[in-house]
Formats: sequence, structure tokens, C-alpha cells
Amino acid sequence: MKASAFWPLMRFGVKTVLFKKKDPILGTVIVTDKCNLKCKHCSVNNITAVMHPYEQIKGEMKQLFDMGVKILFFCGGETFIWRDGGQSDK
Repeated sequence: MKASAFWPLMRFGVKTVLFKKKDPILGTVIVTDKCNLKCKHCSVNNITAVMHPYEQIKGEMKQLFDMGVKILFFCGGETFIWRDGGQSDK
């Protein structure tokens, strides 16, 4: 990671400490509960096997961006088996 990538995070840290701002820095989008593994320790466990549509995920990402989230994680079951037409290639 380049040093220049740390400036926004440092600015966020200073703003949080000095001005007591409590904007979120980290966000998570769950793309699917579906998984092709059977891990005993996993809490997802294919209970619903939902594949969230692209537009819903895009909307959640925009909402998190508007809230000021700087780091975004994609989570769920096995995120690499998520498909929504040709949208999953973007």
C-alpha cells in the first residue's frame, strides 16, 4: 500500500480525536449466504442461501459511501460464488 493512501485515514483519525466526530470508517456488505463448503465453525451454514441482487448491493454501497465509510468488506457465505447476471464481472 502506498504511503499516500494513509493520508485520508490519518485525516479521519485526527478529525475523530480532536473534533469528536464519530463517522464510520469501516462498512460491510453481505453479498450472499450461499456457500459450497461445510465448515463446522461457520455461523452462516447455508441457512437461507440468499443471493442478494446487484442493485441492492449497489444501493448499500452507496449508502455506506454517503455515510463516510472509507474501508468496505464484502462478506457472507462464499462471496466468490455470487452471481447476478453479467453484473458480477464488474
